[in-house]
Amino acid sequence: MIGFFPDPYPDELLYSICARYSSRVQYGQVKSIASELFGTKCNTAIIELPCYLDHLISVLPLGHKYTVEQLIDNHTLLRFYSPFLTEFRVKRLVDSMSGLNNFPIYSCLSLYRTAIESPRWLRFCPKCAEEDLENFGELYWHRLHQIPGVFVCSKHQLFLEISHAQVRDRNQPALFVPASEAIKIASYSFLDLSNISHKHMMQIANDVFWLLNHYRTVPGYSLLRDKYMINLLDRQLAYPNKTVNITALVPEFLSYYPNDLLKKLSCSIDKTKNTNWLINLVHSFNKNAASHPIHHLLLIQFLGLTASDFFQNDYSINIFKPFGDGPWPCLDPTSEHFGQLTINKYSITCVNSAKKPVGKFHCACGFGYSRIVTNSSIDDKFSYSRCSPNSQSWETALRTFWIDSSLSLCEIARRLGVTGRTIKERAVKLGLEFPRVGSRYQSKLTDKDLRFDTKNQKTFQEKREQLRASWLDILEKYPQATHSFLIQKYHSIYSWLYKRDYQWFSAHLPPRNKGGARTLVNWSKRDIELSQAVTSAANLIQNAPGRPERITIKAICAAINRPDLFRKKMRNKLPLTSEVISSKLESYKDFAIRRLKWATESFRQKMFCPKRYQLLRRAGLASSTIVEEPQVKEAIDIALEFLSKFK
Repeated sequence: MIGFFPDPYPDELLYSICARYSSRVQYGQVKSIASELFGTKCNTAIIELPCYLDHLISVLPLGHKYTVEQLIDNHTLLRFYSPFLTEFRVKRLVDSMSGLNNFPIYSCLSLYRTAIESPRWLRFCPKCAEEDLENFGELYWHRLHQIPGVFVCSKHQLFLEISHAQVRDRNQPALFVPASEAIKIASYSFLDLSNISHKHMMQIANDVFWLLNHYRTVPGYSLLRDKYMINLLDRQLAYPNKTVNITALVPEFLSYYPNDLLKKLSCSIDKTKNTNWLINLVHSFNKNAASHPIHHLLLIQFLGLTASDFFQNDYSINIFKPFGDGPWPCLDPTSEHFGQLTINKYSITCVNSAKKPVGKFHCACGFGYSRIVTNSSIDDKFSYSRCSPNSQSWETALRTFWIDSSLSLCEIARRLGVTGRTIKERAVKLGLEFPRVGSRYQSKLTDKDLRFDTKNQKTFQEKREQLRASWLDILEKYPQATHSFLIQKYHSIYSWLYKRDYQWFSAHLPPRNKGGARTLVNWSKRDIELSQAVTSAANLIQNAPGRPERITIKAICAAINRPDLFRKKMRNKLPLTSEVISSKLESYKDFAIRRLKWATESFRQKMFCPKRYQLLRRAGLASSTIVEEPQVKEAIDIALEFLSKFK
């Protein structure tokens, strides 16, 4: 247990509190602070989302009033990320930060692929620093100023300045740097709110400040999706079936934000590519995939909202309901429950040419119908655009009406709530008797004629003979014609005969030109060319300046831009190339010796004689077991002997 711990200041990072503690106790070793506060497992000073907070609470002085939840909510950056994650991810993050599990923090965030990087240096607002000195007598690091994508102070409308403290010091990863040792207050750099980029940056800072200090809810992806969809629908950038109109969204988004601002935020969008972070964001609504909070804030601001408006507005009353609230009626006139509210849900598609949403309703009895959204859709529940009469009662009624000679076709259609053509189609499907005797006239159509109704006086047989003769004339006129030519030039005849007279038609088609076997690739020539390219690439990797890179298949393929060489099937076609690759690959032992030579040369240029551990560290072999190999040991001894002359 420690004797004291500084009281946190408003919006102060936990890292900053630990840094102030470090400056007071003045331990000799850098790692001592991290080990004392966070346990022996912690050897890094973490700024954004620190771990092992349970251990910190356990070593605080008696009588303290802090909890893990309080430290996480008020002194880390978790509340910047949590509104855009699921409850499961946030709980796992809290457990990892508490020390209850060892799950990697950034795996919970799932932000590996984002181009937005954390700041490399701790930042500060000069005016905030002056006020901190006046009010508290010392400087400290503010949470808001360290958020990725925030470049201004929302309180004073000033650009943030860069301090002399690194976010991650590779040489001293456990070092806590107090703000008083790294901040030098200089002149102010004011925002120009008439500049559209400055205005957007100011809004981002305001939104982040609100998230950090006033929002503690985790809405989840489902609610986020509904909120976005309602606002996108209002802007006519989405369809009612919850599909985003990407072709309209991307151009409008790019016209809203200046290109230099998106570039500064590492959120540039390339219109020539099929995917970008904006498309991934709107597609991730249905994939439960995480996106960076700055991406969300840019989209929210584009929709004309602040973070407060977006998260606090109740959108439940505005959820798109083109057909009102359910349930909805079954409209099968032959059913016992006709007109009763038996349908509890429907699906929406956009299948008509005007891209208007179409609702599809299906009753448990089998009867289905669809409705197009209109201004009266909510009130007009008992109408439909089309129907799919598949219920048993409907088919039974059709059979009964069909044999009743007192009913005309129009009367049957009226009673069953469909068109006359639908009655005919269903009669054919059910195998009802033709011709049918009606009340006004006797139908002369047979069931086969009804299937191929041409809407004129010609029977099916007459049209078939006519088209057969036309097809034979075409083949006589173009004896060498290909299938593609005939389809393109005589599509209607080709299609009709193919669908309705296939057996005759297939016997009167020209033979397909399959062609002979062709060799598309000269594999022998390619084998020689690739073997030479592999040799050059291996030499280039081996002789490249800087820290050595191991010669592997992956490195060679990347150098010659031929990732297909990874495949064994491809290498089987290239025996010479495969042989060259095998001869050029570098073992771990050979690579270790080459790294030792490189480290030796770097020390020779500095005319410095290192100790054994310094040589191994420089070569990247300090923790490797390969140094126990006899050949590697010999190389180490030779290097140390060579460098001993610089003592």
